[in-house]
Amino acid sequence: MLISTYPEYIQSSFPYDPTQFVEREHELRMIADRVRPVQLGEISVEVMVHFWGVWGIGKTWLIQHVQHLYAYSPAQQLPSLGLRATFTMLCSFSQSVPLETYIRDLAEQVLAQLGQVVPAEVHAALLHVRDSGEASRLLDALLAISSQFVPVILLDQVEQAEHNVWRRLEQDLIEPLIRREAAVVVSASRYAAPRWRSFELRRRTMATPISRLQPFSRDVVLQQFEQRGYRTVFDVLYPYCAGNPQLIDALVRHVCAWQHDQAALDQDLGNYQAAMLQILRLAETELLEHVSPQLRPIVYAIAPLRFYRIEALRFMLTEQQMVAEEQPDGFYLSMMRDLSEMTDLIWWDRRSRAYMISEVARQVINRRQLLEDQHAFAASHRQASQMYWGWMRQFVRTGEEYALEILFHLACLYQVDRDEQYLYAEIKKVLDFVRQHFSIQHVLLFQNLVNVDTELADLFPKDVLADLFRQIEQMLEQKMTGAVSSN
Repeated sequence: MLISTYPEYIQSSFPYDPTQFVEREHELRMIADRVRPVQLGEISVEVMVHFWGVWGIGKTWLIQHVQHLYAYSPAQQLPSLGLRATFTMLCSFSQSVPLETYIRDLAEQVLAQLGQVVPAEVHAALLHVRDSGEASRLLDALLAISSQFVPVILLDQVEQAEHNVWRRLEQDLIEPLIRREAAVVVSASRYAAPRWRSFELRRRTMATPISRLQPFSRDVVLQQFEQRGYRTVFDVLYPYCAGNPQLIDALVRHVCAWQHDQAALDQDLGNYQAAMLQILRLAETELLEHVSPQLRPIVYAIAPLRFYRIEALRFMLTEQQMVAEEQPDGFYLSMMRDLSEMTDLIWWDRRSRAYMISEVARQVINRRQLLEDQHAFAASHRQASQMYWGWMRQFVRTGEEYALEILFHLACLYQVDRDEQYLYAEIKKVLDFVRQHFSIQHVLLFQNLVNVDTELADLFPKDVLADLFRQIEQMLEQKMTGAVSSN
């Protein structure tokens, strides 16, 4: 059943509801740690946070929840505690909107929260700004009340702001406030790099590697399904969610349309595979919105991988006959730079020293391909497994990373045929190699990697995963026993 409201469901999420907000404790704590020093009048370097992540990951809901938490209310009895009260100013950008429109709206928000408590001259100034849209007058009004109030400025969909609008907002309002320790700024965008041009603002923005919004874990996704009243179909639909809040919302809405046949859906997608495929295609379109037509084939080629470096990119493109095998390293380096600079799906991770691919985009692409073309899906994951086998044999001293990725691709291949006998046999080959060639230290590293790999836990059957843990533990005990005996 294909229904006309699919695009609408994908493109719009449920309206924000504070009672439905889940997860994001880490992000809320980061914001609180930056608001409190400003409330106390202390000097603080990092007073700006830039959250980033792919389509549907929950940036707007997070911004709206921060607005809910920090909006001024008369119940804030803070002066006796030596704290300045907070109020919020939310600016959600869209294209072709002049700065004056945003300034007017910000003034209206300040009036709605503080209109009854600010001095008469400030109130009059805000009324003037509401009519004129003058950023300089808004700045003066905010500075006039800065001894009592702290604005938490919220900037959503930053990538949509026109260049000139953003430049003027930064120069005329944000930077003067930040230089005077008179505001906290929280922004959200698909892209990792904040748009600030000023060195001062860049210096005072939290480092981006720790501000990426992560996909929801299995437990949080379950919580979302339970809140919507669809716990019974969670196990069937969870593999298609990719931990993406907006995709989860879309799936829940479709369950409402399918609910007359939930009994069938509990066991299998059945007649709804075509509908699920359309949902995934629409989600994929949204996720790849900022990827150029020239780069999309490359994204599809590396989508089976969880990370890549130059040799992995070379291998996957040549195996799929997308480039000639004799291309020099510079060709691939240029391609990697374009992928990371021109898309919001790929970034360089300093800790792993590799390019990472958005889990959400990767999982949506793979699940779509699994429903659409199982042969192509299986072929790409076999190619990746073959690549990692070759590297594990060649680079034994760093082989734990490759052994883990082989297990991941075996788990992906299991989604095609559900052949546990074959899966056990292939896992045995990996463990036999690890047992024979890895030192105790590398077996320990391998064990730690397997233990914390949530994707592996989601893809492997529970009995297979439990047996994998048991075999690695036994292998480790045997190696330690052998080491003690030899000494």
